[in-house]
Amino acid sequence: MPVTTTSTQLTLSNEAYVSEAFFRRECEKVFRCSWMLVGLVKEFAQPGHVHPLTVGGVPVLLVTGTDGVIRGFQNVCRHRGALLAFEPADGCRALTCPYHHWSYDLTGGLLTRPHYFGSDHHDTTPGPDAPGLIPVAVDSWHHWVFVNVDASAGPLSAHVRVAERLLEGYRVDELCLLDTLEFDVPANWKLALENFWEPNHSFSLHPQLMQAGTSANRSAVEYEENVIHGAIDYETDVDPDQLPGGDTPAQQGDPQKVNRSAWTMLFPNVCLTFFPGNLGVIEVQPLSADRTFERLHVYATEDVANEPELTQARQQIIDLWALTNQQDMDALRWTQMGRCCPGFDGGALSPYWDGAVSAFAELLTTRLNTND
Repeated sequence: MPVTTTSTQLTLSNEAYVSEAFFRRECEKVFRCSWMLVGLVKEFAQPGHVHPLTVGGVPVLLVTGTDGVIRGFQNVCRHRGALLAFEPADGCRALTCPYHHWSYDLTGGLLTRPHYFGSDHHDTTPGPDAPGLIPVAVDSWHHWVFVNVDASAGPLSAHVRVAERLLEGYRVDELCLLDTLEFDVPANWKLALENFWEPNHSFSLHPQLMQAGTSANRSAVEYEENVIHGAIDYETDVDPDQLPGGDTPAQQGDPQKVNRSAWTMLFPNVCLTFFPGNLGVIEVQPLSADRTFERLHVYATEDVANEPELTQARQQIIDLWALTNQQDMDALRWTQMGRCCPGFDGGALSPYWDGAVSAFAELLTTRLNTND
């Protein structure tokens, strides 16, 4: 595992950010055996919905059964290994392979094998021992759907245990989706995460976030198990219009958190930020060593989401998130290009702000070595 020690800080070497071979190892050792955020529960609400995606390089198929249960399978026919689905579809009653028309029900069981016993001799009752689709683990947490390609993985509840504790005092399940924004990120997925939790660039890149609180109000980033988190406490007498998202109804149940913004990174691909009045959840999809795709899901209280008189407030929240993320794109491009400089040795890290960089390097290193 290529690492660099800077004073007492552990960092990842340039190879970890630019090497396709290193990225393939991450796919195999991290993404394929971790709980990965892949979408929203509401996107799978309709029975018969079929959604193909890729997790750690593995084609996966999510299917909503007639019973409303979301199930996951490797997206491959058991006959000759062809993909079953290429685009999302609704109203499906079965999954039919385009190659030889083997068909499967929405629970993954094999239904029919045309011409299996010869021309016009079809297998219409394959039986329970016939090869069905290969399952992957699927579960949901609040509004969000997670997949683990390892069907024997431990429960999602264990994976989100620390993050769930940090969400206490927030009425997460009462929030409504305002919009989903999409970003093509010109950088390695790790740089996207590091930029997310590192608060010390806000004064230079995000002046709109500094109106209600300076860097002095920001706590150093903390880390615990598979979570990195931090917060900023605003002055109690701050003008509500200066809060991120403006003067919108607070979505927190805990009054002490009304004047606080808090962010949480759940390894390996979930970023949550609570602003007063709204929540942003970033779904990080690693694509290659130097490219990442992000979906940013923006939430607010039901009245903000639905009341006509709050249309302006609603748009203000969406615009804030769009601007903030777009401002980060240049920084991510700079740091990705900088990792191509052989003289860069991991950085001269701040002992106050950058402790999480070392914690993240250690977490990733442990995961890569544990799954050998």
